[in-house]
Amino acid sequence: MSETERIALPEKRLREWCTGVLKKCCGVSDDYAFAVSDALVSANLRGVDTHGVNLLQYWVRRFKNSTHTDMRVTGDMPALCHIDGGGHMGPAVSVFAMDKAMEKAAKTGVGIAIVENSSHFGATGHFTCYAAKKGFVGFATTTAYHVMTPWGGLETFIGNNPFAISFPWKEFPIMLDISNSVTARNKIINYAREGWPLPETWATDSEGVPTTDAQKALKGFLQPIAGYKGVGIAMIFEILIGTLAHGQYSKGVKPNAEPEGSQNVAHFFMAIKPDCFMTQKEVEETLEKFVASFRAVKRMKDVDKLLLPGELEHIREMERKKTGVPLTRALVDELNKFSAEYGAQPLWKA
Repeated sequence: MSETERIALPEKRLREWCTGVLKKCCGVSDDYAFAVSDALVSANLRGVDTHGVNLLQYWVRRFKNSTHTDMRVTGDMPALCHIDGGGHMGPAVSVFAMDKAMEKAAKTGVGIAIVENSSHFGATGHFTCYAAKKGFVGFATTTAYHVMTPWGGLETFIGNNPFAISFPWKEFPIMLDISNSVTARNKIINYAREGWPLPETWATDSEGVPTTDAQKALKGFLQPIAGYKGVGIAMIFEILIGTLAHGQYSKGVKPNAEPEGSQNVAHFFMAIKPDCFMTQKEVEETLEKFVASFRAVKRMKDVDKLLLPGELEHIREMERKKTGVPLTRALVDELNKFSAEYGAQPLWKA
């Protein structure tokens, strides 16, 4: 990756800009604006810049070019509910759904919310951490725009269908958040914007040949993690989510860059109450013993510390809260142009 001019913007500024755009352009409520802004800015703070404020322009355009109905529960059981997202922005729908899952988990030990008719929700781990910070184990997965081909295929058919699991801990949520492709399509888009070459392991062209050209990669396929195993994981989530959400499979999901009409994304959220069969103190002590054993593992000579899942993101978040979020000049210019298009305040002025 070549050196690129970057502008470090404070967390407060990013949140104000996102909220301001959403209120002015979409007329949404304060809670709605907060849910969307929080998902985007939190991703940037954790260093997941593929799913940060760069996405707001796509979400706003879709909101303004589609119709919406109320988010509502359309099927309800003691530990399970089905939700119609009403075509709304993914983070707002996802907070609504995870809240329902946690309400059920508080009563039955586990709660599941299956969502149809939603939109891209950003970073999956944001919503599992949302549950973990409230004391629940969180799990989430989602269908996504079809960017992967079946093993041996030459046609996009499934999404990379990311998933995340978070466990509550006293210092930060222990969290795994991964997609089933080597990298996210949003990262390919970012590299194409900046003119950066790709690593050969990220994507192929339309003939299935590995490529370092981001433009060719956008017309080809994302490489799966662990070969055919990554395809298998993506496929089983595809079946789980898409089937239970009335056939909203990845093949019918519209890309972020195509702003007209419902995006047809489906999600799956689960919350687990960790102290169902032991006391909260026992849960905490058990986890502390595990963490202590993990920290005591013998390390390679050049490794200072073994990191728990989600710890690197936590470290980045603490750093960026102090130093700001570094955005490339090309992205800032793109978002300023978007702001001007809708009569909103610019993200940054030189």
